[in-house]
Amino acid sequence: MKNLVFFLVCTFSIQFCFAQPAWEQLNNFPEAGQFTASFTTINAPYVIRDLSMYRYVRDTDTWEQKNNLPNEIATTGHEGFEYNGIGYIFGKELAGNHTGVIWEYNESNDSWIQITSHDFGDFGLYDLDASVFVAGSKAYILTPTGGNNFRSYDFVSQSWELLEPYPHAVVYDTKAVSVNDRHYVIFVNLMPGMQPYLYEYDIPSNSWIRRADYIGTLVDWFPTGVFGIDSFLYAGVNNLSPNFYRYDISNDSWLQIESPLSLIHISEPTRLGMIS
Repeated sequence: MKNLVFFLVCTFSIQFCFAQPAWEQLNNFPEAGQFTASFTTINAPYVIRDLSMYRYVRDTDTWEQKNNLPNEIATTGHEGFEYNGIGYIFGKELAGNHTGVIWEYNESNDSWIQITSHDFGDFGLYDLDASVFVAGSKAYILTPTGGNNFRSYDFVSQSWELLEPYPHAVVYDTKAVSVNDRHYVIFVNLMPGMQPYLYEYDIPSNSWIRRADYIGTLVDWFPTGVFGIDSFLYAGVNNLSPNFYRYDISNDSWLQIESPLSLIHISEPTRLGMIS
């Protein structure tokens, strides 16, 4: 199956087809503003802005509005991910500042069901701003919660496990991505200041490995676009048109490549999500 990556820029959508190294503009996204989460099910990609959600229909290049996320989830800071072809949202419970929840999306009836909740401690100044990757039957979740900032949720046993903390205690603006069964977290805002750090998490040893730093320019408080495909990790920072790079996991090195931002004028935050 051909892999596609959708690059969402306010009312723009840019498609990068890896069979041919070129960017192609797709139909405009229906709402302006910053996207807060996205996920891809076995059937389609979904994009979320605050609590509103849209499904992208690939055959017709159109957007279809779906039911909103549950009102019990905070409107910012949630993160989308996919497990077994089903879409999920991890976010902070609206009431209080300690409980993280996972909601499952049912495509057949366009509805949400909460499957778990967990006390994470204080999420800090910002709602949650988590990053998630999936491996095996588990979702691995990094949150800005001091020293105890990394946990896994096992969908089979329906249990949580506290893991080796990410090397930095307060973590905002991180992005998690998996490449060929290897798992990475890139970028971190240590309040103040974005850092170009790239860490790999090794599941068997429950440990973090520092890899080569991102070599592009960073801008505080602006989202970044990160995705993995084949044997590469791709990362870029918006508002900086040449600032798009590819990380080769085989030799721990970065290479600058053509950015979609050089093709259009960028004036708003961006987000990247992979669609397989």
